[in-house]
Amino acid sequence: MKLLIIDSDPMVLKSLETMLAKEKDITVLGSVGDVIKALDLCRDNEPTGMLMAICTNNINGINLIKSYYPNVKIIIAINFPATPATENQVLHLGADGYIEKTDDVLTMIKNLRKLMIEN
Repeated sequence: MKLLIIDSDPMVLKSLETMLAKEKDITVLGSVGDVIKALDLCRDNEPTGMLMAICTNNINGINLIKSYYPNVKIIIAINFPATPATENQVLHLGADGYIEKTDDVLTMIKNLRKLMIEN
């Protein structure tokens, strides 16, 4: 899978990029702080997915990305343990699923892989 990572926190970006780049089946195409920069990277690359924070520092990124790249899977990285309503909220926003940043690394990667092959 080819991923772009979007998060407004530079430390989170670096951590996710470092962690995911170690996986043989994951290619990190880049990590950026906002959706507009991600769209610029999409022009030169063909990501299969985007891992993004729910709150980036600009517009509703999910709808914008899906309007240009409807086949790209968007996975939200949330900062808190999910509640039963979390999945509904994420899907309502237009994302394809979520992972929890509070999970251990192996669980996060396993859940990311699962979400990328679903649908």
